[in-house]
Amino acid sequence: GTVTFGMEQVELTLDELKAANYEVPVNYYVSGSDDTVGANAFGFYYGDLSYDDNYDTAQAVTGMISAVAHSTSDKFVWVPNTFSKTAKKGLSKNGNLFTFTFSVPKSAQPGDVYPITMAATSNGGVAGGIDTLDGTGKIDYALVDGYIKIKEEETTTTTTTTAAPATTTAAPATTTGKKATTTAAPATTTGKK
Repeated sequence: GTVTFGMEQVELTLDELKAANYEVPVNYYVSGSDDTVGANAFGFYYGDLSYDDNYDTAQAVTGMISAVAHSTSDKFVWVPNTFSKTAKKGLSKNGNLFTFTFSVPKSAQPGDVYPITMAATSNGGVAGGIDTLDGTGKIDYALVDGYIKIKEEETTTTTTTTAAPATTTAAPATTTGKKATTTAAPATTTGKK
């Protein structure tokens, strides 16, 4: 199967953003992983967001050694993970691996989207990907871009919806051919008699 690495897609209101002092945690996650997944390296560009090396390990993975690297000039974070030679199993835990906290510009408005774009090659040209735990092969992967989106302001309106009664109508007869020959589809009944 394919192993997916990605950044979370976070949506919050402007009020929630202000209450969080414009700091938004975004999870870096893996799914579809198993014991065979070994060394892996991907990164992400964070565009108009700010990032000051504020991250946490969301879950400890036995034997995994991470060396997160940050290029402020390229607004890029590289997340290479290796496994110790004694590791008996690879990245068998799925879910969040790290939580990166970004600062959203104070000029943010409802509807704004700040993309976090995954990359399989580092800003310095190093190829990433996933190796098998024993290091003898590569594993197929997919990358999912994340974002921080400021939700549109919700307007308060009251709507009354009345459900229409269910009606059943028979299919109309169909006309085919040049001569007006009318053929009706036979009725079909299913279920117990």
